[in-house]
Amino acid sequence: MSFRRMYANLFNIARVRLCTSVGLKLRLHATEFLHSGRVYSTKEPGLKEKVLGVSNRQYRNILTASGTFGVGFALFYFLSPLFDDDRLNPEDFIKVKLVSKKQLTPETTLYRFQYSDSSSLAQESNFPVISHVHVKDHTMQIMRPYTTIPVMSETLVDEKDITGLTNRSPTIDLAVKKYPQGPMSNFLSQIAIGGEIEMRGPYQTWSYIPNQYRLLTMIAAGTGIAPFYQLVHSALQEKASSKDKTRFSLIYYSHDPENIIFKDELLELQKRFPERLNIVFSLTGTDDLTIQQEGFAKGRVSYSQLAELLKRDRFNPLDSKVLVCGPDGFLRNVCGQKAPDDSQGPVTAILGHMGLDAASVFKL
Repeated sequence: MSFRRMYANLFNIARVRLCTSVGLKLRLHATEFLHSGRVYSTKEPGLKEKVLGVSNRQYRNILTASGTFGVGFALFYFLSPLFDDDRLNPEDFIKVKLVSKKQLTPETTLYRFQYSDSSSLAQESNFPVISHVHVKDHTMQIMRPYTTIPVMSETLVDEKDITGLTNRSPTIDLAVKKYPQGPMSNFLSQIAIGGEIEMRGPYQTWSYIPNQYRLLTMIAAGTGIAPFYQLVHSALQEKASSKDKTRFSLIYYSHDPENIIFKDELLELQKRFPERLNIVFSLTGTDDLTIQQEGFAKGRVSYSQLAELLKRDRFNPLDSKVLVCGPDGFLRNVCGQKAPDDSQGPVTAILGHMGLDAASVFKL
């Protein structure tokens, strides 16, 4: 049992005792008030007795009861969100319900989950950038990390109250690519609308600080685009973004145009912020020569292609950083995989041959 769960249990016990105490005190005061009747005094009645028809003693009883109830209610209302078991947190899995899903590409689905949580942290917009959550398949006790996706502006499907929650309950969107032998992606694909899974988080994958770098170069493949979409969506549209001068350069490798995840959303951001965001889509599975005329490049990740990209962006290890995210094989070719303990490990492969090291490269 985690410390948070233990504290939650202790708080719930204290909360029950507090409510019981308040109830007993109210009952005592109410009984005394109802059975005492008007208490006459040999002295001239006070103003409250003249106006309200009650004695000073009864008036004090009413104030005491009201004050006790007010304090008890305030403690319950303001403190209970800190310990409620349905609050998303990094230590304990909670149940969340699938309210909608949408096919993004032939292989990738956007799942929207909703849960009952009134705390401010529950709002996905308040999650740290870049962040992810853990999703668990309770039937096989398998856990996988998934980057949270900025909530899409459009309604995915009919989201009437099929889950017993209100539309104001917080939601989390996840983009999941289905693999034939992927246990978690197959598990999620079989969840019906209204079904439940277990989730915990958020966890910070990498911390973005405005103006920490002049340039962030992002190299992605497959669903590795998810953290970079979260990053540019937040950084470019933040209210304080006018003070943030960080530039973003993205090269995204995809088999074909149909499998580019968030293509329209990324191009819209580039259109709105052309001075800060530059995108290259490199297609690895097509021989169509017309793609270059449509703003796409062609070819798998290579030393020459990345060298040209970094030269064009005037990449300088002193004020720039490379972020890489994608399948294990992709990382192995670009910068080397993470260490077995999930630490960064040395920078090898293409970026290592360019002379870049762990100070200028981060593997997501």
